[in-house]
Amino acid sequence: MAVLSGLIVSGLSWHGYAHISIWIGVVLFLMAATVVHMVFTCGLVVCLPHIAILIAGLQYVLAAWLSFYYPSSNPLFNIGAGLPAYLSYAGWVTTVVCLAWAMSFRGLRRNFILPAPVSAKLLGELDLLFWIGIASKLISHWMSFGPLNFVLLLCADFRYLGALGRMLASGPGWKWRILLTLALEMLFATGEGMFHSLLLWGAAVFAICVYKTRPRKILVAGLLGLGFLALPALQQAKGSLREKAWTGDSTGGGLAKVGNAVDWSKNFGSGMLKSASGDWDAESLSGFIVRFNQGWIIDRVMQTVPSREPYAKGATLLTAVEAALLPRLIAPNKIQAGGSVNFLRYAGLALAGSTSMNLGYAGEMYANFGYWGGIAGCFFYAFLLGLAFRWAFNRAALHPLWWAFVPYVGLVGLKAEDGIADVLNWLVKATVVSAAVYFNFPAIRAALSENGRRNLRKMPGKMRFFQQRHRRGPPPQWSPPARIG
Repeated sequence: MAVLSGLIVSGLSWHGYAHISIWIGVVLFLMAATVVHMVFTCGLVVCLPHIAILIAGLQYVLAAWLSFYYPSSNPLFNIGAGLPAYLSYAGWVTTVVCLAWAMSFRGLRRNFILPAPVSAKLLGELDLLFWIGIASKLISHWMSFGPLNFVLLLCADFRYLGALGRMLASGPGWKWRILLTLALEMLFATGEGMFHSLLLWGAAVFAICVYKTRPRKILVAGLLGLGFLALPALQQAKGSLREKAWTGDSTGGGLAKVGNAVDWSKNFGSGMLKSASGDWDAESLSGFIVRFNQGWIIDRVMQTVPSREPYAKGATLLTAVEAALLPRLIAPNKIQAGGSVNFLRYAGLALAGSTSMNLGYAGEMYANFGYWGGIAGCFFYAFLLGLAFRWAFNRAALHPLWWAFVPYVGLVGLKAEDGIADVLNWLVKATVVSAAVYFNFPAIRAALSENGRRNLRKMPGKMRFFQQRHRRGPPPQWSPPARIG
């Protein structure tokens, strides 16, 4: 069904891309197949790899394609005559990224194993993490601790670790904890005008919720459709919020943040009505597409390297490893987050003020290794992330609580616009903090290790493989694994 759906979507869209590049059709096929595969397997695995593929396809290819029909008023953000040449690279990148994630799924068979009865101590430790995260988020908003701000940010995400962990452990009260966490995220997002974290964590919560509750496939498909409709509505609401802040109509303070959140919700609701009715004008669509289009940045890199700047030949990757392994207290001159250095050098543009942009892994791989080397680099980048996901998948067979740590550590790896230094730095630091949680919370450590191994030993030695049929309710004590990929 995934292959058939991809063929139908790419075939029906033929007249919209045949005169531009065949790679658009290839990516449309991959994205449609990924969505259908996601609908059918979201109850067997937390579908974060699917989200990573959809983000790459949207930002690298589909937004660039739509910008051909709805160009920006600023020519800097338009690819122009070089669009087919750019799409040949971006199409290859999206294809190999999809292939790399698919290879990480190869041969996985999900074992549904109920953990030991949930202890009050485990729930107490998860609640402690939850409230530490809430407090850290509030503190980080009002106070600055210099080099320790990043540690405080990781501690603030404990709120998701505690709320999702309670849900996965089937503890009572997980619904209001997740709603409180997302409401707090939305409140601060509307106050700061930055919605990346809200979008990513909303996607992670969705993926884990449908994995845990296993709703009907038609409901999952409907929620995904609402998610796609929400993207332009979110951009409209964010644009209105930032315009209000720039004109001075927005004031500080807690009540003002609540007012901003209410205004944002109203604009978001009106945007959803426009998306449902297709009532977007060309100017609004152009602004929405620019926000998601990473193609113009990569095209700038392709124009700059190697004609004006030689290939980096892995220099940015070595810098990323150094920045990830050395704390700023030891290496105060290591590269700053935000991408301003790489953006100026390899895209030829200086970022003004606090603007944060980066080349994305596709642009950075091209800056290092060129056309084919960049494609190969993107494959290995996604493949390494897939191997890490596969490792977490196998650990989750011991206890589902492992799934709460997957987005905590690896959520930033789903993004297509961040630099490799930012991603690697987050992965390393979040892994260290997760290890600290593992060794300092005995009930969590027992759930992730001893209880899981005890249940694993109860499994029969010989297993026959067939498709898991149940849709609702808790899984049986043991059932033969279902093939994922």
